[in-house]
Amino acid sequence: MTLARGSIRGYDDDRMVLLFSMMDGTREVLCAVSGSAMDDLEHVPRTPADQREEQFTRLRDRIEACASRKFLAREFEGNPPCIIVRGIDFPANLKHARPDVEGATRNRVAHARDEQLNGVVNTELLNSTSPDRSAAARPEYGVKVELS
Repeated sequence: MTLARGSIRGYDDDRMVLLFSMMDGTREVLCAVSGSAMDDLEHVPRTPADQREEQFTRLRDRIEACASRKFLAREFEGNPPCIIVRGIDFPANLKHARPDVEGATRNRVAHARDEQLNGVVNTELLNSTSPDRSAAARPEYGVKVELS
């Protein structure tokens, strides 16, 4: 069963998450999405707290789809149990992270993770400090190890 749209509860500045709910029939499921996840989805540096609800509204379909997947996988966290959506829950987004040092690091890690999922680990790619995917990031120069 997929979840239905619930309510927006507001931005919690202390936890840096936007709280919202979804409905499982008549039961309300508490959810949250991190501010950094929403910023990553929109490729912006940092949205002010007073604009988080508007940002959530723009991204709501993607965030709720992710929350529904996590609900079906029973990925509850905290007490009381809730669904927390983070940037890592949008792996396709990591490949297109902001073009800064942090983003470059996430791009290398995401690319290495993708290769690992495909059965190959490129260890030089993980150790590279080059954010531009130069020689160390190209597969022909990487050290490849088959996973068993």
